[in-house]
Amino acid sequence: MKIFFRICEWGLGHSTRCLPLLKALARENYEVVIFSSGEVLDILKSELKDFGNFEFVEIPKIFEFKEGSVIKNLTVSSAKIVLRMRKEH
Repeated sequence: MKIFFRICEWGLGHSTRCLPLLKALARENYEVVIFSSGEVLDILKSELKDFGNFEFVEIPKIFEFKEGSVIKNLTVSSAKIVLRMRKEH
């Protein structure tokens, strides 16, 4: 069975907490396609290199936090997500 797995690139916490689950899926012989970007994807590739059931796909970042208000950044990022969804559908 193939599983598509998207991991947020907001920081390393999401990816490191997913590692035990991903390793368990590999032990059960699932094929896992991991979608992420940047440093998160690099760390996942490094940590999972000894498991053979992973495919890694780099995708554009949806959220890009810059200096300033978290609320402002979330609002702008949410608007980008909605626009991308409308464009795709």
